Amino acid sequence: MPLAPTSPGELARAALDDLPRRPTDGLTGDLVLEDPSGHALDALHAALARAARGEHTARLSFYGGSHTASDLYTGVIRARLQQHFGDAGHGFVLAMPPIDRYWQQGVRIADAEGWTMLQPSSKRMGVEHYGLAGMAFEATEPAWAEVETEHGASASRIEIMYLRQPGGGALEVEIDGEPARVLDTASETIAPAIERIEVPLGSHRVSLRTRSSAPVRVFGVVLERDRPGVIVDQLAIAGAKARHQLLWDEATWSALWSPRPPDFVALSYGNNELDDHHLTFAQHEQHFVDVIGRVRRHSPDASCLVIGPSDRQVRGVRGEWKSPGALPLFVAMQRRIAHAHGCAFVDVLAWQGGPGAVERWLASDPPLERDDRMHFTEQGYRRLGADLLRVLLAGMAAEPR
Repeated sequence: MPLAPTSPGELARAALDDLPRRPTDGLTGDLVLEDPSGHALDALHAALARAARGEHTARLSFYGGSHTASDLYTGVIRARLQQHFGDAGHGFVLAMPPIDRYWQQGVRIADAEGWTMLQPSSKRMGVEHYGLAGMAFEATEPAWAEVETEHGASASRIEIMYLRQPGGGALEVEIDGEPARVLDTASETIAPAIERIEVPLGSHRVSLRTRSSAPVRVFGVVLERDRPGVIVDQLAIAGAKARHQLLWDEATWSALWSPRPPDFVALSYGNNELDDHHLTFAQHEQHFVDVIGRVRRHSPDASCLVIGPSDRQVRGVRGEWKSPGALPLFVAMQRRIAHAHGCAFVDVLAWQGGPGAVERWLASDPPLERDDRMHFTEQGYRRLGADLLRVLLAGMAAEPR
């Protein structure tokens, strides 16, 4: 029987060996990590090494649009890293489903009642208190929500992220059907808050309830285990654009970000921006610069990765499907900005084979692309997750045996 891996390098190699064999169908090429500095992933590798020694919880945070919000490619990364470097729990989840069939690996989010979803949109372009993931839920009537671990996931620490505000109402928290806390969200000033509740390690159900018309705003729930390991926070929102992050009140976001300082931050934007024809390319570029600048300002020592946009297709004037002409320009722009800020970059469009990949992915068996010609199927996302993990761990796996 082979010996269990003992060094971080051996653990990285074991995690990579555990991935499915790379497909040879020609639908994807090598996903290349572009890192001119040679050090963009140093903080991630050091954090994983400390997690392997039982000294640290390595935190990875992923922001982006619907590609990331599916929790499919991030789910692959979470499962493999936790299997080999330690399971510190699921991490952050929205307390209510923002879209139909909202899903997070190892967590059930019930269909909530009585809440209004708040997020940046064409009708909400002012700076607002959106919280850690850029989305909030507010109740001004009796409301209910529930989050529960499932499929063997467990937690020993539960955190409720919410807003304290003038006139705020009471938020009742139940754990496994039993009253746990009543949070008074009223305050003379507006400020985010975190309520931490220690529970026995195991599966848990968290219920949130309001009973009056006084406003209560909730940002999300954290489910973690009080032990070293890996946390992968999937913080993406379907339809999100990089510029939306600039509409999150920075002080509110920072107050919730700082207690869970990441060792690695990934930004995956660009596909949704291609629909914003009212903005100039220079404006798109400045927005992306400002978003990376905000992340680097609050997490200067974290590893940073920019995940470039994928191929997508839109209808042409004659009804034909085609990739937007601006897509390669967005890829080049993100690559340039990533490198200027010390971030690594992966070109997903090139990995797919360039513009026109959607047609090949749709025709594959099974298809890797959905009929909307923008989103991947589960098989496509899992393929991306496996190849992303390969580039994230390649440096560690190359360490001497």
